[in-house]
Formats: sequence, C-alpha cells, structure tokens
Amino acid sequence: MKRRNRYIQKQKNNQNEKFRDFIFILKVGTDFIIEIVSPSNAAEDYIRKLYYYKTFGVREYWIVDSRRKIVTVNDFEKDILNIQYFFDSSIKVNIYDDLFINFSDIANILNT
Repeated sequence: MKRRNRYIQKQKNNQNEKFRDFIFILKVGTDFIIEIVSPSNAAEDYIRKLYYYKTFGVREYWIVDSRRKIVTVNDFEKDILNIQYFFDSSIKVNIYDDLFINFSDIANILNT
C-alpha cells in the first residue's frame, strides 16, 4: 500500500508542476493560442483550459479537432465562444486585421 501511495503522490506532484508551468505561461501573456485536441483528454481543452485562458487574458483560443475535422474558435474579446468551422474553411484570426488560416491546406496535408 505504501508503494501505491508514493506513486499517487508522485503523480499529483507532477500534475501540480505542469499546472504551475501552465499558469506561469498565461501570466506572462499570450494573445492567441491554437491547440490540437488530445483524444484522451478532450474535456481539458474544451472546458478547463477555456476557463483558464479566458481568466488569464488570452484574447483568442482555437481548438483543432483533427479527428472530427472541426476548428472551434473562442474570441474572448468579443465574448463569442464555441464557433465551429469545418476544415474546408479559411478562418480569420479575429484579434488581427489581416491574418487568415486556411484549414483546407492543412486538411490536404492530413489526408496524404
């Protein structure tokens, strides 16, 4: 039992260290984040990170789900959340005047 408890404590410590690093990065300041959904932990991207990014001042957060071929855009400046686009879209980064990301090019790369 002691061995299992040490393992659980080590896992908790590792998670706490990752969380501290994560919060530090957000405190330094980031305007725009694009992340690929982790199939094993999608709730982390769609719920927990969404909350943290908004709380710490990230201006725009995109979640790319390559399995479903959907990009979810969250524009925190305008309070517009969970706008979904398919991979055949060219999507404007709302916080910049002239930046678009063409996901059809990315979809073509993924399909080859």
